[in-house]
Amino acid sequence: MADRGDDALEGAVGGVRIETAEAAPEAWRARIAALYLDSFAGKLGPVFGRGAAGAALLAFCLELSRCLVATAGGRMAGVAGYCLDGRRLVRAPGWRQVVAAHGPLRGGTALLLHRLLRRPET
Repeated sequence: MADRGDDALEGAVGGVRIETAEAAPEAWRARIAALYLDSFAGKLGPVFGRGAAGAALLAFCLELSRCLVATAGGRMAGVAGYCLDGRRLVRAPGWRQVVAAHGPLRGGTALLLHRLLRRPET
């Protein structure tokens, strides 16, 4: 990841760097989505789907300015999402994206579940 000076939240702990994912290579977006979906499959799976299709839809909805990435030796070691100023790591998917990924019936159900499961801002 490129060093962005004071604009990046970063640290070095035993060779591990922590930065916002905005500086991450675009190819990491899919890996971040797959890792996040795997970790939170119980909550995100019903909305985004599982497997490659779910990870692709989730990758589209990621707000990388709300994600920290830990790297070790230039490789992604972990991710953490956060909410700040009303923006979260995962944006709500739009109707078109969900229908394109799952069809109208499954997509409508997924969006309804998303509405029911979404927590209010804290």
